[in-house]
Amino acid sequence: MVSSSPIPLNELFSITKLTAQSKHIKAGNILINLFGPDIGRFSQYNQDGNVPDGTGKVIILRPDIIDEDYLYLLLNSSRYPISWDRNKTVHRTTIEYRFLYHESITLPKLPIQKKIVQVFQKANCLLDMRRKSDSLMQQTFNAMFIHFFGDPVQNPKGFNIIPLSDAVAINPSKKGISVPDDLWAPYIKMEDLLAEGYLLSDYRRVREMLEGSYSSFANGDVLFPTSSPSLENGKGCVITGLVQDIGFGSREFAVLRPISDVTHAFWIHRLLSLPSSRKYTAQFLTGSTGRRRISVSFLKSWRVPVPPFELQKEYADVVYSMNMIRQNQSLAKERLVQLLDFAQNNFL
Repeated sequence: MVSSSPIPLNELFSITKLTAQSKHIKAGNILINLFGPDIGRFSQYNQDGNVPDGTGKVIILRPDIIDEDYLYLLLNSSRYPISWDRNKTVHRTTIEYRFLYHESITLPKLPIQKKIVQVFQKANCLLDMRRKSDSLMQQTFNAMFIHFFGDPVQNPKGFNIIPLSDAVAINPSKKGISVPDDLWAPYIKMEDLLAEGYLLSDYRRVREMLEGSYSSFANGDVLFPTSSPSLENGKGCVITGLVQDIGFGSREFAVLRPISDVTHAFWIHRLLSLPSSRKYTAQFLTGSTGRRRISVSFLKSWRVPVPPFELQKEYADVVYSMNMIRQNQSLAKERLVQLLDFAQNNFL
């Protein structure tokens, strides 16, 4: 089923630098960025033609024992990371090729490689379909919001405009939380927050969460990311389904709690998820690259048009079932991504 002994990578493939005039690049060929911010990143060329300078091509030396698509899966797994060094003379990072002589792998037989590739290709097709479905659902939600309330930037229906702090409680205090200290409650990290929904992969003692500087939330609260790039990427959700009605999380997102008979969670979430809202808030990101965020004071002073509560509730009733479907789709998509990553990093 597998090769009798590990095979050095330099016997399987080599890397050659290409230029814009390079020929013989075909769809499916493996390319690698040789320098720049994406150094070491592999991709598969998806059409015949030339490629930009600074790109390398992976040349298969033993097509009789390794499939090109299988090699692409290997090179994108964490099991065989590419090393590189800093070329201080030209002030750029360049690939260090010596790893080819120090790394060896054990290969399945060629027919098995092809079957593995087929499984991954089918899974990736399913993932692509779910991404497209997710995008269409997002567009539908946005269109329905505009139908009910109009564009909040233009406020064509003349709703009363008030500071967001008058429409929701922002980062409500943890005082008054009455649950046993030894209870284990969900903890949501920023990476657990999806574009619609969230993953519950971590649980921590309430005692530790109450003593630390963590955010707390309950069913019906809205989570809104305050840092880049999650803010621009559309992350955020309405919290539902907490068994003990309590959870904790990162300070990288704000907790927005609806005010009774004033605002509804689904209206708040969709308002803040609109592309126009994310584009507006992104203007107020401050800080260094990689750690940019918006302030709580900005959120409190952000003025938004608030429609009558009954109209918000009518909207929420319409989108509730659709929201549950989309949330399940988002969770399924994320689980599939995790499953593919796990399989690629552990079984190839």
